[in-house]
Amino acid sequence: MSGNIKECVEHKLCSFCGACISVCPSNALKVGLDNPTIEDKGFCEACERNLCRVVCPQIDIEEELYTTPTEYMEIVIARSTIKEILKNCQDGGITSTLVYTLLEDGVISICAGNKEEWKPDVVTVEDKETLLKTLGSKYTFVPVLSKLHDEVVSKDKKIAVVGLPCQIRALHNMEKTYFRKYNVHYKIGILCTHNFSYTTFKKIVEDLGLKVEDVIKVDINKGKMIFYTKDGEKSIPVSKLDDLCDECCHQCPELYSRFADINIGSMGSPDGWNTVIIMSKKGKELFEKALKKGYIEIYDKEDPKIQKGLAFLEKFTKLKRTKAKEFVENNNIRMKSSLNEIVELFEKRKERINYYEMELKDIPINIISNNDNKTNIYIEPKYCIGCRACEISCTINNNKNRIDIVQVDEIFYAPIKCMHCVDAPCVRVCPEKALYIKNGHVVVDNDKCIGCKMCINACPFGHPKIEVSEDIEISSFGLPRFVQKFELIKCDGCIDRIENDELPCCYLVCPTDAINIENGKIKNAAKLMIVQKF
Repeated sequence: MSGNIKECVEHKLCSFCGACISVCPSNALKVGLDNPTIEDKGFCEACERNLCRVVCPQIDIEEELYTTPTEYMEIVIARSTIKEILKNCQDGGITSTLVYTLLEDGVISICAGNKEEWKPDVVTVEDKETLLKTLGSKYTFVPVLSKLHDEVVSKDKKIAVVGLPCQIRALHNMEKTYFRKYNVHYKIGILCTHNFSYTTFKKIVEDLGLKVEDVIKVDINKGKMIFYTKDGEKSIPVSKLDDLCDECCHQCPELYSRFADINIGSMGSPDGWNTVIIMSKKGKELFEKALKKGYIEIYDKEDPKIQKGLAFLEKFTKLKRTKAKEFVENNNIRMKSSLNEIVELFEKRKERINYYEMELKDIPINIISNNDNKTNIYIEPKYCIGCRACEISCTINNNKNRIDIVQVDEIFYAPIKCMHCVDAPCVRVCPEKALYIKNGHVVVDNDKCIGCKMCINACPFGHPKIEVSEDIEISSFGLPRFVQKFELIKCDGCIDRIENDELPCCYLVCPTDAINIENGKIKNAAKLMIVQKF
């Protein structure tokens, strides 16, 4: 499936979740005002799996989301007891209270915020002071997941994401396709009927005769969207908002996320309280922890008005699902990606799991690096999906590609790169000492390379390549002559980046962590698969 998410943006199917920005290996996608901006750097066609489309929650939406009611563990009506949160929260403050609870366990949260004039902002909550600045609902697209890559890769902490159903659906797409790099420990969902681009939000405000900068709070209550200013309030009927929504909201079948650990909203609960829909064991444990700490109080669910509210919630959930299905069928706008191809690939691999249990017998142990620092990479081909993100990133960072994806057989791929062996065979056989070890990495001095290819013959991983070019030099007789120049193309472990406390570029962009730095030892199965190829 070729192409990036440009088609999704043009058809107004983009809900600006930001997931595509995090997974793009060429940094061609940037945060815009209403949607990702696309700077085609010429690498989109090289991105074999089109990763931006794979994670997009508006492409390849699962059919059962339109046809099957979402099951949950429990519904609770609750509100926060934390005064700092209750002072400025939207309704019952449960979302902020759960983030508050996670902070005490060292879990940071990525969530929506607002800059000046209600412009969307993404906030990483690492302390309670920052949390208190994010209170209140946001009624514009906020690319929460655009920060996912930087936060997950650069911080050795557990991550929680507070997001709308579409944003949680993007995380689900990552889980389905084994995008292990983007491991989120808690998924806190927010109920959502519809949302708006910032441009649309601003127009709604101005059409009411208000200035965006004067709005201090926005709420949806009793069939109206209400804008509060210091001088009072103005509102618009919710029934008029439908025509202002983009197609992404019309085709979304979820009022609350099937894939969240816990969902929170106000629909179905009294003023000042939250409806809490617990979806998983992890979500239940988090809620009970906050309850046990005294951060939450619970409303009597047997109260008749609560029962009436929950009945409305169920009715509206079904209505949203039905209307979304009708919209998709009537407009024929479903888009496709390679998501299902990747899912099928991993299913086929499970049938050959014994392939990974074979032992390596022919490679001397001293060949493999035993350095356990963060600069040393190991490879797990069983997770490689052949997306070529590593090749793209390596080319951008080094002007030439120093890593190769090879297709081992019909379902397996393997990234081939220098493994920076302890007792490196290439270093031992190089007659000109063009290869040498520097800070644990095998590097090359191409001024000394004579193109003999001894290193290629000695490498058990089949990694180095020789490029031959012609140049003109002046002989001792003062005459020009053609000479051959040899350049050994090999991975240097991004040694320059390492010396600047940066991570290897191939590791940074590998979505499945097939290229990893968790430890410095290549697993036997991975070594075997690579060596057998050559």
